[in-house]
Amino acid sequence: MSNLEVGPIYGVPLIRTLPLGINGGMVQQMPSRADLVNAKNHCSNDRVAAGYEVILNHYVRQCGEIAELKSQIERLKDGRRD
Repeated sequence: MSNLEVGPIYGVPLIRTLPLGINGGMVQQMPSRADLVNAKNHCSNDRVAAGYEVILNHYVRQCGEIAELKSQIERLKDGRRD
């Protein structure tokens, strides 16, 4: 994970792109740390950057939980219970 950027408020790891749609064939470019710092300076408060980091943190957690559930489903399909 080289060049991992973290948010300026809570230090949440930032993602570079977000898949759009069910198949993920298209992606949306996400704000960088520099973008969030500039947003912070232009908004007179930290709420925009902080809100983004909170939502991103929830998104990343949910992606991890979905991956774990998919893995469990595959193990059950294969008849394994480890």
